[in-house]
Amino acid sequence: MIEEKVRYGAGDSHGRLFVPEGASSRPGVIVFPGGGGIGEAAYRSARRLAEQGYVTLAADYYGGGYRGADMGDAENLRRFQELLGDVGLMRSRAKEAFDVLAARPEVDAERVAAIGYCFGGAMAVEFALSGAALRAAIGFHMLLNPLTLSDAGKLKARLLVCNGTRDPYAPIEDVVAFEAGMRDHDAQWQVNLYGGVRHSFTDPDATGDPEVYRYDAHADRESWNAATFLLRDAFGS
Repeated sequence: MIEEKVRYGAGDSHGRLFVPEGASSRPGVIVFPGGGGIGEAAYRSARRLAEQGYVTLAADYYGGGYRGADMGDAENLRRFQELLGDVGLMRSRAKEAFDVLAARPEVDAERVAAIGYCFGGAMAVEFALSGAALRAAIGFHMLLNPLTLSDAGKLKARLLVCNGTRDPYAPIEDVVAFEAGMRDHDAQWQVNLYGGVRHSFTDPDATGDPEVYRYDAHADRESWNAATFLLRDAFGS
């Protein structure tokens, strides 16, 4: 596998590309990290997908390769709130990642998907809601509140949300609102809820209050299986 650092976009984003050896006209997957910014968790996910034959890009939506100490850090919080409050900026940063991946000669530009974690999940799904030419958009322990559900009629992608029922960042009220916003549109979408599971359930290195952030091996495995099945199906491979 080839690992390549790539710089792209107006925000001088520092992404990392993972290309399977001998790749030619493969599906591509963008991986949007959690709210702390690009780092090892996103690289680990991108590597796992590349091992399955996809060309993957771990995307840097903050720009400059920024990685916060934690979400309590003032600079991290400022960057997070800037993106959270600007749907246009969220979508443009996502499109920059899409464009750089789709332009790669190893990638079939008509078979691209996006996945993300926490705020990165919201980035993936919000980009899909813009009408982007994605085959699928998948979020793990993702924020649901900021999504522009009024644009659900523009969806081309299949959606999968994998969340825990005890995630304070995606309470059941937000799940119900998401379902209500999607219900009347001709789109393929699915919400998988894992009982008793908290935020960051895919991250073995999750830190902080264990009542909020906690790894869950079962939910991690089940959500990954659901996501990789959807990717294979959406890509036709």
